[in-house]
Amino acid sequence: MIKPILDFLKYVFIILILLAILYLLFEFVLKDIDKTVQSTMIAAIGTVLASVLAVLYNQRRSKEREIAEAHRPMKIDVYKKFMEMMVELIKGSKQSNPQNQAIITKNLEKGFYEFTRDVIIWGSPSVLKSYSKFRNPPKDQKEYQILIYFDEILREFRNDLGNSNKGIKTGDLIKLFLTDPEKLDLILNKSHNKIQIN
Repeated sequence: MIKPILDFLKYVFIILILLAILYLLFEFVLKDIDKTVQSTMIAAIGTVLASVLAVLYNQRRSKEREIAEAHRPMKIDVYKKFMEMMVELIKGSKQSNPQNQAIITKNLEKGFYEFTRDVIIWGSPSVLKSYSKFRNPPKDQKEYQILIYFDEILREFRNDLGNSNKGIKTGDLIKLFLTDPEKLDLILNKSHNKIQIN
């Protein structure tokens, strides 16, 4: 959030310096020149300045795209591992064998540490915020809310990789993993109605 503001301020600062130089140039050097020539020179200098700023802006955008494309394979790998881990968790929740549960829990613990390490490096700020909510839900949180946090992470993954979430509502992605997605719809509708009543 701070970086784009600093970048914007940097461009404003450059423009102000260029305007100050132009002012000094016209005030002390070109003030005795014919008005028509002055107008032509102002238009030419303005065109050059606009062109320079456009080139600088395009170079910056191009560099940002290159960086994003270079990071994309790493992000895909990290996000894919998280998805595999969550699928394992969902499968494990359906097993009743305590020995299998212990193995799955141990693998998940290791997986969460690895994912946390990797997402800190490769995840976007919005992915990190969603993951933090998922990992550290409030104590009084309803059980279904963890599914919504997971759904939010999935949407942020898609967003970070440049995929559109247009038309995808809260809960739509997590429901693809559930054997009875209608239950989540009922819970979400009930909680939504409660919010509206209050």
